[in-house]
Amino acid sequence: MQILLFSFRYSSFIMNRYLRSLFVASALAFNGSVVGFAGDKWTDSSGTKTIEAEFVKLDGIQLTIKKSDGKEIVIPLYKLDNTSRLLARKLAKSPPSTASAGSKSSDSESVATTSSSGDDIFPPNATAREFFDIIIRELEKKNLAISWDSMPASQQADVEQLIQTALTKIDQKTLDEIGKFKKDVLGTLRAKKTFILNSKAVPIDNNMRPIVGQVYDPALEFLDVVLTDEFLTLDKLKTSKPRAFIQDYSARVIARLESLLKILPFPGDPMATITGPAMAPLKGMQIKAVSDSEALVTVATPNGSVEESYVKVENRWVSKKQWDAWKTMKAQAEQTINAIEPKTISLQVKQALAVVRIPIGVLAEAESQQDVDDILGDIVKQVQGAAAGFGAGFMNGIAPPR
Repeated sequence: MQILLFSFRYSSFIMNRYLRSLFVASALAFNGSVVGFAGDKWTDSSGTKTIEAEFVKLDGIQLTIKKSDGKEIVIPLYKLDNTSRLLARKLAKSPPSTASAGSKSSDSESVATTSSSGDDIFPPNATAREFFDIIIRELEKKNLAISWDSMPASQQADVEQLIQTALTKIDQKTLDEIGKFKKDVLGTLRAKKTFILNSKAVPIDNNMRPIVGQVYDPALEFLDVVLTDEFLTLDKLKTSKPRAFIQDYSARVIARLESLLKILPFPGDPMATITGPAMAPLKGMQIKAVSDSEALVTVATPNGSVEESYVKVENRWVSKKQWDAWKTMKAQAEQTINAIEPKTISLQVKQALAVVRIPIGVLAEAESQQDVDDILGDIVKQVQGAAAGFGAGFMNGIAPPR
């Protein structure tokens, strides 16, 4: 598990540093064929399969449609193409008697409108209390796209601009290097599974080894989803919309994580164990209206309650302090991005990958348990040393790599 953690942390460091906030839609398909009756057309995310079925309802990201035989099927929105997602949202807002008629014109609308600012989620003139209640409700539904919807439209545009600027600093060859590294790591970990699980160099309690054996393959599959290959195609990154990615990518990651957690001996709902502490401050916040456009929000933290002023901007409630500083933050981000040399990024990535490829390459060539134990022993020491250095740096006020 140490080597899994090591590979995950290092790969995440590389991806987060150069691709933060970049999201792409998934290419998962759903089974279906064209049905001969007058329903709405629904196409999978790969664009290769289409069915005709009547819209029934949209609950969060779960779309329910009815086929000609009367059978209802539920499809996560992330398995549909952009046009079908837009159609589902349009029909969800339409009265039942006009839903089908209203859907015909929506097929021709630009897919770019799927990067909605979220006006269909937040009603006009929403109070601060209503605004945060909607956020809590959507998060409980695992709709992480609410994090994008809750931003003012002008701020969304700024973020998209920064993303596009950042992408000019990355070349496809560098992304290919990262992709090859990921493939090598996962391939080696799968090939040496038995040796790794039997290794005494990995500090795993004997009672936990059967459980580690059960989660080993699912953990690698989870890592594969987190570091999706779609991160590594520059053209897709440039054309993807942040909101679409947040919704689709997070749904895939959450689904894979839930499958992994079901294997572990957690009591009750393991996802609730993870998300509960994060949701608690939101659910416990106190909101006091000052005016129609200002409110005081109090949130309980481990260090005591914190009160902050929120203001209404473009029908969104945002921290006044952060909003006032946004232009400065954006300018600093632009300056930092513009100062980056693509050749420097490429060189840094190659140097970093070269260092990690050494133990991974040696592990791939190992043919005995003793060889694997020696290699893993060295890797464990490196991970423990890096963790100790990270902790010391963090305690001294040095921010971890992001």
